[in-house]
Amino acid sequence: MDRSVWLQYLTPEQAVARREHCSVLLIPLAPVEWHGPHLPLGTDPLIATHVAEGAAGILGATVYPTLYVGTERERPADMLRSIGLPEDAHVEGMDFPGNTYRSFYFREEIFSLVVRDVVRMALANAYRVVYLVNGHGAANQLEVIKRLCAELDDPPGHRVVWGYAFPEELLAGSIAHAAAEETSIMLHVEPDTVEMDNLPPADKQLKSADFAIVDGPTFDGEPTPDHTVREDVDPRTQSDAVLGQRYVRDTAEETATRIREYLGEK
Repeated sequence: MDRSVWLQYLTPEQAVARREHCSVLLIPLAPVEWHGPHLPLGTDPLIATHVAEGAAGILGATVYPTLYVGTERERPADMLRSIGLPEDAHVEGMDFPGNTYRSFYFREEIFSLVVRDVVRMALANAYRVVYLVNGHGAANQLEVIKRLCAELDDPPGHRVVWGYAFPEELLAGSIAHAAAEETSIMLHVEPDTVEMDNLPPADKQLKSADFAIVDGPTFDGEPTPDHTVREDVDPRTQSDAVLGQRYVRDTAEETATRIREYLGEK
């Protein structure tokens, strides 16, 4: 961790000096959530943390302590069928019936209040750009974030904006959950937290419903015939720390580029 970018490690004098150098506060956020049996529950906020730190290092900006908060809703019947779960099951987010631990999903209104107040205090400290680094892709989480940004953004005086903690390369398609993409990133940023042996051997089926590991097309209603995770994102065979390093680097650079545009810089 580069403590020089993190607000919790700065004295008031240091925080002011850093703000005067680059008037940007990045706020990484995402829920504590099931990410298969092999990844830590904090996968999404940890990824957002490392992306925010990387972007702040490029810009000379400041990062607010990571918010381990996020929200989810129940899965609709058509998505449950796609995953291979009973269509009448009540499943919130990734809390599938076979999971051994439940995720920490905030109600939408509580999530909204928490994020709003952090942004409010950031603006009270006169940051020109407040940038939410979002590590979670739930539709209702995105709706809350977009609504808050639309409400609080006030150019040219200040900007309240957001972006994903994933590179444009991945955002061009449908990102899988707890599959090779996120596993690759975690093998790079927090390798000691990854327990690949908790997954079945590569010659065994990896069913989405059994492990709450879901590929992008399945989320979009196009599952494999047997509801197994597609081979091209199977975390057991396709995960690569070097690839994860590129994902984080590219996302940090893309984030820094967008923030420079919000600051009016080239």
